[in-house]
Amino acid sequence: MALLLTDDELTDLVSLSAAIRAVREVFRERAGGLVHSATRSQLPLGGGRLVLTPGSLGRARRAGLRLYAAGCAQDHQLTAVWSADGSLDGLVLGSSLGLLRTGAIGAVALQLLAPERVDKVAVLGPGQQALQQVRALLAVRKPEWIELHRRDQSALPAQAEAWRREFGVRVTPAVNAETAVRGADVVIVATTSSTPVLKPEWLGAATHVSSLGPKRKDAHELALGVAEWANLVVSDFPEQCQSEPEFFLQGTPHLERLLDLSAFVSGRMRRDPSDRSLFVSHGLAGTEVAVASLALDLARQSERGVPLPGFPEL
Repeated sequence: MALLLTDDELTDLVSLSAAIRAVREVFRERAGGLVHSATRSQLPLGGGRLVLTPGSLGRARRAGLRLYAAGCAQDHQLTAVWSADGSLDGLVLGSSLGLLRTGAIGAVALQLLAPERVDKVAVLGPGQQALQQVRALLAVRKPEWIELHRRDQSALPAQAEAWRREFGVRVTPAVNAETAVRGADVVIVATTSSTPVLKPEWLGAATHVSSLGPKRKDAHELALGVAEWANLVVSDFPEQCQSEPEFFLQGTPHLERLLDLSAFVSGRMRRDPSDRSLFVSHGLAGTEVAVASLALDLARQSERGVPLPGFPEL
């Protein structure tokens, strides 16, 4: 029977490590041409837009989509999954799935693109996305020190202490972004800033940068020089980047340099220890279907979720 899951059930059922395994498998299948990811469709909705991201998974024989409101007062989200026979497998409501799969994508990228040894991590804009990326990093690397910076400096000491308690590593607030970034092996940028907060001259050799925030021509958190600094520019969804006229790398030679994360997952490409890497997270369609499918399978095994009336047993 088709099931309905909520945020609480999803987070109870699917750990970050399980989501990482599911998402890594999506990239492995994508490298073999078994995943079909359509670029996003958008419709006007009030002062914002309704965004649709469909994808299908070959070996899992499932397809689905995620719908979410962007730029609106509310951010309600829905992920729907169908089985190969056309029956509805289930629905997942809430924002936790998007956060979980973005963290899982980040972990896959960090495992393959970050230096093997990570002493210092810089985090710019430590909100929920940044927090999930640090959890993702800790699943694949063991840093000694996290230094974080955000515009609201009054909140930094409490944030640093909360992270220290959760992660069990040294976490310190930085007086500015440059101080946080200098000497970092990994830089996580997850802001809402419409102006660049990261400059290439702050970055060291063999550093990895993961960017999760704004990437439009008129609003981007990275200076364009960061892409020029990087000899590896990687995205989980290059087609999406290339299809957006307002993507911040449009009109630059860096757009054609975009590499697909799946090539690193498959082993066709590898990071050299001297590489300077930039990962542009753009939300590969189909990854949310994989995580939702995992949650629905686990829900059936543990008799969780709400059966949807009107839908027959599978």
